[in-house]
Amino acid sequence: MLEASDETCVLRCAMTLTELRQHRLREYAANITYTLIKTNTGLKIQNKIIKLLNSTENLTAISYIL
Repeated sequence: MLEASDETCVLRCAMTLTELRQHRLREYAANITYTLIKTNTGLKIQNKIIKLLNSTENLTAISYIL
Protein backbone atom coordinates (compact mmCIF):
# COMPACT_ATOMS: atom_id res chain seq x y z
CA MET A 1 0.00 0.00 0.00
CA LEU A 2 1.43 3.32 -1.08
CA GLU A 3 -1.13 5.69 0.44
CA ALA A 4 -4.25 5.42 2.54
CA SER A 5 -6.92 7.77 3.83
CA ASP A 6 -10.45 7.41 5.13
CA GLU A 7 -11.84 7.60 1.57
CA THR A 8 -9.19 6.14 -0.77
CA CYS A 9 -6.15 3.90 -0.87
CA VAL A 10 -3.43 3.48 -3.50
CA LEU A 11 -1.94 0.04 -4.10
CA ARG A 12 0.84 -1.18 -6.37
CA CYS A 13 1.41 -4.73 -7.58
CA ALA A 14 3.40 -6.65 -10.16
CA MET A 15 1.89 -8.70 -12.97
CA THR A 16 3.16 -11.15 -15.55
CA LEU A 17 1.06 -12.16 -18.51
CA THR A 18 1.77 -14.77 -21.16
CA GLU A 19 0.00 -14.50 -24.50
CA LEU A 20 -0.27 -17.43 -26.93
CA ARG A 21 -1.32 -16.15 -30.33
CA GLN A 22 -0.72 -17.78 -33.69
CA HIS A 23 1.57 -20.39 -32.08
CA ARG A 24 3.86 -17.71 -30.62
CA LEU A 25 4.38 -17.04 -26.92
CA ARG A 26 4.85 -13.48 -25.73
CA GLU A 27 5.54 -12.59 -22.13
CA TYR A 28 4.78 -9.22 -20.59
CA ALA A 29 5.74 -7.86 -17.18
CA ALA A 30 4.06 -4.82 -15.71
CA ASN A 31 3.69 -2.66 -12.64
CA ILE A 32 0.08 -1.81 -11.83
CA THR A 33 -1.11 1.02 -9.60
CA TYR A 34 -4.71 0.96 -8.36
CA THR A 35 -6.60 3.78 -6.67
CA LEU A 36 -9.51 2.35 -4.70
CA ILE A 37 -12.38 4.30 -3.20
CA LYS A 38 -14.48 3.22 -0.26
CA THR A 39 -18.23 3.01 -0.84
CA ASN A 40 -21.16 1.77 1.22
CA THR A 41 -20.91 -1.60 -0.54
CA GLY A 42 -17.11 -1.99 -0.33
CA LEU A 43 -14.08 -0.95 -2.36
CA LYS A 44 -14.30 0.09 -6.03
CA ILE A 45 -11.56 0.83 -8.54
CA GLN A 46 -11.36 4.53 -9.28
CA ASN A 47 -8.17 4.41 -11.36
CA LYS A 48 -5.89 1.71 -12.81
CA ILE A 49 -2.50 2.48 -14.39
CA ILE A 50 -0.51 -0.25 -16.13
CA LYS A 51 3.14 0.35 -16.97
CA LEU A 52 4.66 -2.36 -19.16
CA LEU A 53 8.29 -3.13 -18.43
CA ASN A 54 10.84 -3.59 -21.21
CA SER A 55 8.18 -3.51 -23.90
CA THR A 56 9.83 -3.17 -27.30
CA GLU A 57 7.13 -4.56 -29.60
CA ASN A 58 3.75 -3.18 -30.60
CA LEU A 59 0.87 -4.50 -28.53
CA THR A 60 -1.37 -6.94 -30.35
CA ALA A 61 -4.44 -8.54 -28.79
CA ILE A 62 -3.17 -7.95 -25.26
CA SER A 63 -4.38 -4.36 -25.07
CA TYR A 64 -8.03 -5.32 -24.45
CA ILE A 65 -7.04 -7.67 -21.59
CA LEU A 66 -5.18 -5.03 -19.63
